Amino acid sequence: MCDKGSQIVSAFSRIVNGRTLEFELDESSNPRIKDCASDSQWDFEGIAYQGKCERENLTPIPSFKAYWFAWAVFHPDTLVYEK
Repeated sequence: MCDKGSQIVSAFSRIVNGRTLEFELDESSNPRIKDCASDSQWDFEGIAYQGKCERENLTPIPSFKAYWFAWAVFHPDTLVYEK
């Protein structure tokens, strides 16, 4: 997830209680994501604040933010996908 205002980035595992979740962007609020199967909404800290998974936590994944031009120099085989 990326907070457009602060440009802070966070990453989380999609596995919760042995289930692999599938997320989509919650257009009504930034930065929020929604799990399609459980209809749960998750905040920037990886905590479900609404839905079947309410109060569950996503497991953080170590991550960092990099500029594309810098990433591409060190990882030239990176594939870019468009929604």
